[in-house]
Amino acid sequence: MFYSSSIRATLEINQSHIDAYRGGKQMKQQYQKTFAVRTIPALVAAFMAGGACSALAQTGGAALEEIVVTAQKQSERLQDVPISIQAFSSRALENANVTSMLDMRSLAPSVEIKSYPASSEDLQVQMRGIPSQAMNIFIDVATPIHIDGVYIARGSGMNLTVADLESVEILKGPQGTLYGRNAISGAINLKTARPSQDFGFSQNITIGNYGKLVSKTSLNVPLTETLAAKIAYVHDERDGFIRDSNGSGKNWGDRKADAGRFDLRWKPSNTVTVDYGYDWAKTRYISNVNQCLNQLSPIEPVAPVALAYTADPGLCSSQRLSSLPMPHNANITMAPESGVENTGHNLTVEWAMNDTTTFRSITGYRSLRNNYYWGVLPGNTTVMSDAAINFPGNVYLPNGLGGVFGPVSSAGLQMGAKLHQVHDDYLSQEFVLIGRPSPYFKYTTGFYYFDEKGTISESAGQSLIANLAGGGVTVGGVSPMTLISTFNGEAGKAHNSSWAMFGQFTWTPDILSRKLDITPGIRYTRDKREASVYYGGGDIYLSTPYGLPAGALTNFGVTSAMPAGLLWLPGATPARIGAPGAPASGSNTFSKTSPSLTVQYRFTEDMQAYAKVAKGYRSGGFNDQAANGANFAKGYGPETLTSTELGFKGEFLDRKLRTNLAVFQSKYTDQQMTIAGNALRVYDVVNAGKSTYKGFELDVAASITNALRVGLNFSQVKFNYDKIVDQGVDVTQFFHYLPAKNTYSATLDYAFGKIGPGRLNWHLDYAHVDKASTNVSDLYTISGGTATLVSRLDPTNYTTPAYGLWNTRLSMAGIPVGPGSNGDLTVGLWIKNVTDKKYPAYVIDYGKFGTPFGAASTWGEPRTYGVDLTYRF
Repeated sequence: MFYSSSIRATLEINQSHIDAYRGGKQMKQQYQKTFAVRTIPALVAAFMAGGACSALAQTGGAALEEIVVTAQKQSERLQDVPISIQAFSSRALENANVTSMLDMRSLAPSVEIKSYPASSEDLQVQMRGIPSQAMNIFIDVATPIHIDGVYIARGSGMNLTVADLESVEILKGPQGTLYGRNAISGAINLKTARPSQDFGFSQNITIGNYGKLVSKTSLNVPLTETLAAKIAYVHDERDGFIRDSNGSGKNWGDRKADAGRFDLRWKPSNTVTVDYGYDWAKTRYISNVNQCLNQLSPIEPVAPVALAYTADPGLCSSQRLSSLPMPHNANITMAPESGVENTGHNLTVEWAMNDTTTFRSITGYRSLRNNYYWGVLPGNTTVMSDAAINFPGNVYLPNGLGGVFGPVSSAGLQMGAKLHQVHDDYLSQEFVLIGRPSPYFKYTTGFYYFDEKGTISESAGQSLIANLAGGGVTVGGVSPMTLISTFNGEAGKAHNSSWAMFGQFTWTPDILSRKLDITPGIRYTRDKREASVYYGGGDIYLSTPYGLPAGALTNFGVTSAMPAGLLWLPGATPARIGAPGAPASGSNTFSKTSPSLTVQYRFTEDMQAYAKVAKGYRSGGFNDQAANGANFAKGYGPETLTSTELGFKGEFLDRKLRTNLAVFQSKYTDQQMTIAGNALRVYDVVNAGKSTYKGFELDVAASITNALRVGLNFSQVKFNYDKIVDQGVDVTQFFHYLPAKNTYSATLDYAFGKIGPGRLNWHLDYAHVDKASTNVSDLYTISGGTATLVSRLDPTNYTTPAYGLWNTRLSMAGIPVGPGSNGDLTVGLWIKNVTDKKYPAYVIDYGKFGTPFGAASTWGEPRTYGVDLTYRF
């Protein structure tokens, strides 16, 4: 049988599924006192015993709408599924102004979605505190995303603009049995609208500040009694939030995206449905810029610099700058425009073999072309050359093309430039058999195959200021400054393949009034990964206004003193991995078994509890930033996470109140760790870590009256590194990671009813995210079986502060338009980030690289507002 129609119908009317939080301190204190089993009855009893239930019981509020999901590969009520799930309908997506993947940040603050600093179209998705920093073809993600059942393999270019997006399901916790490798923290399912036998047309126009313009068009046409087609198109453009004051006419963060879909649905019989979908998305953008936040902290003396960098607030400030004037260097211009293209084909065949058995085949093919530029570049360059830089003295710097920049003046600034290209193509095939041969038994079994081929190329330049003289003379109280410009390149390719067999079986024994379900599951996966890469060396340009003493440049092959001026060292940086025409290569094969066991008990039709143990894993891979070719060829193995979860789901007071709670503890083994244990900051990825995540998630929705509905969501995660071993030495103390401990949100929807020509509705939501940090390590060395600290990172340089955002929308729906009033118009006014909260969205500690500043950040979006009109026929 076919399930999508019921999903659409049910989710479309679900205007009340809301995620939020109320009483954070009380919940936090309760959690700190107890954990696991005792938490569930304590929280539920406390809520039921309070005045909230009695108040709801006395109202005339309508029942909450039923939510249907396909989290277990088949259509089920959300309340019946023993998984912590959040589901969002098209109405919820409209309230949140969701057009792209990045827009989904406001739906569930416990699921952190960030754009990569160098490319706003590359995403990092973090669920239950588990990070996923996979931007290239060698490293896999930890939270997979699926579009209509087809796996999106890469974080690169993942900020898809999706046409005709109908619903979103967020599954939390390892989903290894049904979703396979890399679903170690959870999974996200995106579903698009399917063609139907009813003619339909819709057009949406959104206009807002910062040049915001969105147009969404959808047309559904029945072609025959058994065939229907649907086309959809989205245009989404917006100016960047940081101006370029040098007259380029562009902003940092400019974005223009177009996306479309073509879908066919053929039903040759009552038992067979064939769906074909083709989607494409093309985005042109200018990368976000990293703003300097502070000067290098004394706590990080890796490469000391004496530079009064914070003297110019136009260059370095802890407050968000509206423009980057670059007043000391007219040669600095915008980075070139970047681009990413995604295309996909999906063929889904579903056959209801009989009343109890359904067979489904999902065939997917997707292609990615991602080319991005990052950094600030000198004028008259198309990709990059030596970056013009300012420092004390009257110095000339060649641009590598025979020209000359200069003279330059008094301020200092680090700049980098990078062209990054990823081409990726992959095929996936899944066969699923779903059956319920008796009232006591049901099953979901299947086979999955995946094959991917990709290439990566990168050319990068970096300029920074450092004191290589190490205690040399000072002039006017300023240490001798040295400019280092390096240029290198990378070229690599990968071939990844995987196959798996899986099964999940539910037994309902004829005991306890058949209220008990026991569900074991298992999946066997075999991965093969092949990769090769050449990580090239490059030229080094050194420049100093005061000269360097003998021995200062020994590491670069120069033993004599360096006079004031320039020194060009061609090929001074050797290739780290491989050689020209002879890349380093590696091949690994992994196999993993991912079991699960769920015990579920239904107290009543509307209340159930479950206990679950599940194992997930992320596949091994290769590290293109390895210290050498041997380390690259060796690669690293899979990491495994085992999660224990207790859950409760209940609906009360004639389904006016819905309360879902999950308490979990997850144990990592063979965790893939980035090890940087030497002064050159060379990174290797090894299976060196053990860690523990634990926490809980609470979702509450309530229909207070027929007009008023509220939602509450709270999530807490506690994290601890248990042990990290590098070269046989315990180095746990040098690693730091802080996922956002508490995230919560609250929503309110009020229907004023018929006012004038239509129905007036108001939506308000608030989301809070605690302070958090990226996964970083101090600089240390290992000698004689002992680890010694070289430099401890300043926590302020890699931690984003806590922040909270308000969003609101006021809409008038159901305004009759058109002949016979067959069409209707919705007019909406919206504001995102109502209070114009300024907050760093992604902080990077550059101090560890010896730059003139300690930290840099991309910033969250400022207040945006606009109006949208939607016509439906």
